[in-house]
Amino acid sequence: MVSDNDRVTPARPRQITIAAWLIIAGSIFTVLTIAEQFQSLGSMQMDDAIERTLGRPPFDTLDVSVDQIESMMRVLGMVAAACATAAAILGWQVLQHRSTTARLWLSILALPLLVAGFASGGFTSTMVVVATVMLWLQPARDWLAGTWKPAPAPAERAVPHLREGTSSPQAPAHSDVSERPFGEKAGPERPTALLSAVILTWIFSLLAAAGFVLAAGVLIADPGWVIDQLERTNPDLMAQEGMTERLIQVIFVLMSGVVLAWSISACVLAFLVLRRVAWARIVLMVCAGCAGLVLIVGAVANPLLIAPLVASAVTIGLLARRDVADYLRR
Repeated sequence: MVSDNDRVTPARPRQITIAAWLIIAGSIFTVLTIAEQFQSLGSMQMDDAIERTLGRPPFDTLDVSVDQIESMMRVLGMVAAACATAAAILGWQVLQHRSTTARLWLSILALPLLVAGFASGGFTSTMVVVATVMLWLQPARDWLAGTWKPAPAPAERAVPHLREGTSSPQAPAHSDVSERPFGEKAGPERPTALLSAVILTWIFSLLAAAGFVLAAGVLIADPGWVIDQLERTNPDLMAQEGMTERLIQVIFVLMSGVVLAWSISACVLAFLVLRRVAWARIVLMVCAGCAGLVLIVGAVANPLLIAPLVASAVTIGLLARRDVADYLRR
């Protein structure tokens, strides 16, 4: 059996470099975020925030104290920090030593890191999980297996062979075109812009789906608190617009279903783009553009939506690049 270190390492594709550094950087930021959170646990500001949350439905039905919540946050934080520390080391092993064992352990750690990471926000831990998934896609999968053969550079294919003992180039007896089987195309290297667009799509789609599903669950469990917040924002909502609690529940659940379906579709389209399906690029750009229009309206009321708005614009710009379009047409 050939070990990871015994194999000859071919040239590393950019997908491996991007995924590994995302794993390392995301893991480091996860640990730093948890460390900052640990410093705030036990403070008056944190105790007041937890107490206010426990006083709202559906959390007001939970028989837990502030100290118990903080203890739970410490446990989840330590689990996330341990998984993130291990992920950073494993990401370096993948990058430098082409270790398939490191990729396997990263995959095992992905679920606990994703779940425990939500105690500290969830963004950086989700980035680590998405980058881990990239290690199972081509050409990363072939590179780790030792079967990946990068396409030769155009300059290398154009240089004629030199005969041994001569100083002038000699035309080869058979050109590359004649030796290549009919219909076979050299596989170009995947553009970095395409990978970046896919990563942005996966991260923000998963975060949007998780956020709306959680909010829908809270609204279904007890809509009273949500209704109070809506009436506080717009006191005439229930009277003038004819809104009822039941109608608000139905509307929000339908919205959550649309966002969930939209997010899943965007993730699937991003995967198809990685598989070099040309039409998926156009559809994904349309999806990102429609999402951006909705986010422009939402960002006026909620500044937190500026981040996904910028991500949508960047995704469209990356997918519109000429090198990405040329790569998918080949």
